[in-house]
Amino acid sequence: MARAIASAGIAILSRAAASWAFTSAFAMVSTKGVLTKPGEIIVLYANGFGTTSTPVVSGSLFQFGTVSPAPAIAIGGVAATVHSAGLVAPGVYQFNIVIPSGLADGDQSIVATFDGQSTQPGTLITIHN
Repeated sequence: MARAIASAGIAILSRAAASWAFTSAFAMVSTKGVLTKPGEIIVLYANGFGTTSTPVVSGSLFQFGTVSPAPAIAIGGVAATVHSAGLVAPGVYQFNIVIPSGLADGDQSIVATFDGQSTQPGTLITIHN
């Protein structure tokens, strides 16, 4: 099991069989070099995606709730399917998405759009068909 540290606010995530990517403060940290294939499900973690179906309780160690509508997430300009979007810990959102088909091998941009705002350009994910 590989470990990765994100410097943008998400502490430590473990990589198991699934691929993963990091987002933070409505921004994403590059996943360049993490090989993903079309049809594969990846997990994105983020903060700054707004209110959830369950109100957040200040100071609570446990938070949960869904984000509706879910953010639009595109890879290489192609819309990814967002299977789930929700708060999984205080300030930490999780998005389970499917890598869309039709992407060329190599580094592709990944952008999340929510409430009229988008994550920064230049974030990449590596596609390997």
